[in-house]
Amino acid sequence: MDPSVEVPGANRRMVKLGGFLSTRGHKIYPAATQASFKLKWLPQVTRPEYIAFAGKVRLGGMYALGKLTRTV
Repeated sequence: MDPSVEVPGANRRMVKLGGFLSTRGHKIYPAATQASFKLKWLPQVTRPEYIAFAGKVRLGGMYALGKLTRTV
């Protein structure tokens, strides 16, 4: 997780969760291997991906996101 692309006012819990998943969540979502696969094509532009919730982040919303991305 690159702090330089963090959105001002980002939810601190989500930032911590994202950091945890990026370092220890390879069984849930293989982000490192996916990134290395995509970078082998030498992209000219890379853009960060964001998750947004209307209002507070709720456990049900996180579960729905997990189901949508097939990580749960």
